[in-house]
Amino acid sequence: LETFNTMSICQMLVPGLYIMDSTRVNVNIDRNDKLSASLNSGRLAMNANYLKDLNLKLEVQSGKAALAELFSKNIRFAGMRMDSSRFSFKADRNTIDANYRFRNDSTEENKAEILTRTSLLPGKKVSFNLLEGSGITLEGERWRFNPANVFLTDSLIAVSDFNLHNGAQSFSLNGNVSRYEPDSLNFRLKDFDIGIVNFFLSKSFNFQGLFSGNEVISDIYRAPKVFFDITGD
Repeated sequence: LETFNTMSICQMLVPGLYIMDSTRVNVNIDRNDKLSASLNSGRLAMNANYLKDLNLKLEVQSGKAALAELFSKNIRFAGMRMDSSRFSFKADRNTIDANYRFRNDSTEENKAEILTRTSLLPGKKVSFNLLEGSGITLEGERWRFNPANVFLTDSLIAVSDFNLHNGAQSFSLNGNVSRYEPDSLNFRLKDFDIGIVNFFLSKSFNFQGLFSGNEVISDIYRAPKVFFDITGD
């Protein structure tokens, strides 16, 4: 399937959607029930958000395993620009491995590599793991993630060992979210440069300063309570 000029149709069906002319979709199912699909487009956009030079490939083998790979020369989302973005996904039975990489081609000062593994467990439980080697570079500053785990059930979110650090700076998160009143989420900052927040905002508020301290959030479902002891320079 190859598209023509779809601007009028897109605006009628989904205002703000843009699909570039000559976008191609291919789908094939072989005699072994292996599904292969691909999507190639010069540009897909929704309002100010877009993917440029998109190449998506998908393979599914008899419903048991799936492979997917997405590459885009440039992505803009929520005010952030990510060049040379690559997302790979592999699912086999109850395990899903997903990797995401991007870099800013013009300066190399902004780039990331996020490695994850998700396990689907009996009883509708999910274990999400952030793996060794994950990190992000913002404005030339290299931040690393420690291996961490998030465990999910229908009544519990448990976060273990989340830690983002750069030299002496660190941000950590541990604890539980549930309907059990004593459960709490615990945030800890150590010499954390709050200016990193500006990178994720579409409009910079020029946040500055180093902050250290603790914050605890508890009883989130009924009567949320927040306790904090934070100092800043």
